[in-house]
Amino acid sequence: MLPQIISGINSKEAKINASSLLDDFNLLNIKDSYPNKMSGGEKQRVAILRAIINKPKLILADEPTGSIDEFNKDKILYLFKDIVLNYDTAILMVTHDNKVSQISNKILKLVKGKII
Repeated sequence: MLPQIISGINSKEAKINASSLLDDFNLLNIKDSYPNKMSGGEKQRVAILRAIINKPKLILADEPTGSIDEFNKDKILYLFKDIVLNYDTAILMVTHDNKVSQISNKILKLVKGKII
């Protein structure tokens, strides 16, 4: 809710919007959980939802799956695909993980300071 409240949306509407977004991505069951009670993957997905709640046109993601297990990595990759397809948001992602890069529409590689 915080990004919405900061942008001037009242807390009642922000709560509705946050709950709706959590529901869209099957995370409604953790809406009242404190971060110390959430898994690393749940925290990461909530952070991504926090980034899209104000409907940005672009998300910059630096190694978004770098510190989570394979199961949660797949969930985040699915989440990114869904965001791009259904939320009118582009994602510019930096990764060293070939699996992560394979979900992209376009891949640019940086080798010795040159884009390939």
